[in-house]
Amino acid sequence: MKNKKQHAPQEGREVIIVRYGELALKGDNRGYFEFRLHDNMKKQLRAAGIGANITKVRGRFFVHAAPRESQRATEVLTRVFGIVSVSPACNVDATEEDVVDCSIRAVGEYLSKQGLSKQENQSTPATFRVATKRINKKFPLTSMELNALLGEKLLERFPLRVQLTKPELVLGVEIYDRAYLFTETHAGVGGLPVGVSGKVAVKVDGPFGLLAAFLMQKRGCETVIIALRDVDVSSLQRFAPEKLTVHAVSPEEVRKVVLEEGVYALVDALMELPKRQEDGVKELVNLHPLVALNNEQVRAACKRYALACT
Repeated sequence: MKNKKQHAPQEGREVIIVRYGELALKGDNRGYFEFRLHDNMKKQLRAAGIGANITKVRGRFFVHAAPRESQRATEVLTRVFGIVSVSPACNVDATEEDVVDCSIRAVGEYLSKQGLSKQENQSTPATFRVATKRINKKFPLTSMELNALLGEKLLERFPLRVQLTKPELVLGVEIYDRAYLFTETHAGVGGLPVGVSGKVAVKVDGPFGLLAAFLMQKRGCETVIIALRDVDVSSLQRFAPEKLTVHAVSPEEVRKVVLEEGVYALVDALMELPKRQEDGVKELVNLHPLVALNNEQVRAACKRYALACT
C-alpha cells in the first residue's frame, strides 16, 4: 500500500481507532496485508451505507465517520477479518491542556451513561485506571507522567477510585501527532484480511457449513459456497467484503463448478477425518477446519458469531 500523507481528523467527525494483530508478524508481506485490510474496511462500510475516510499511522488505522454513524461503523468494523479491536475516540491537539480537557469530557460522558457521575448514585466509587501509549516522543510528558496527571485531575473531578487490575473503566490515551482518548474498546474477529490467502470452495451441505466457511475467511481465504440446495448465507455475508458467490449444485456437478471457479482447495464441515476422499476432486487440496472441534465448541462458535448453523 502506498504511503499517503496523513491528515488530521476532520472537525466534527468521530474517530475510530482500528488495531490489527497478526498482520504485524508478516514481514515483507505486511504492506500487502495492510492494503487488503484497508480495502476490506472500505467495502464493508460502504456496503452498510456508511461514509467514512480511512487513514493510517504506525500500527493503526483511523476511521473518520460522522458522529451519527459512529456506532454503526464500530459494529461493522468488529466484523472485518484482520481487526483485533476498535475504540471510538475523541481527538485533540497533542498538548497537555487539551488532553486533560478531553479526558474529563470523555470520562464524564462514560460515567453519565453508566449512571455513576454523582457520588450519591453509588455506594462505592467506580474504579479506573489510565493507560497511555506515547508513540510521539516529542510529547513533553512520559506515559507514566501523563497517567499520573490525568489520574489526579479525574480524581479531583469525579467519584472514582484507582484500581490497576480489572477496573470498571480504563481511559485509553494514544499520543501521535494528535492525542486520541477513549473509554470503550470492542473486540474484533481477528485473523487475516479476506483475500490474502487465495480462494477456496466450501461445501455447505450440513448444519455447520457456514462455520467452516467463516473459519476459512478468518484465515484470509475468499470463499465460494457450494450447496446441494438453496442456502441462506446472510449471517456469513456480514463478515465478507464482497458479495458471496453461491452455487446450488448436485453432487455430480461439484467438481466442474469448483474447477471453473479456480479455487485451490475444497473445504467441508466434517468433524472427523474421512476415510477416503469424496466427490473425486483430486486436483484440489481437501481441508477440514472443524476436525479438531467437538460438537459443543462448534455450537458455541456459531452462537458467538450469530451464524445460522441449522
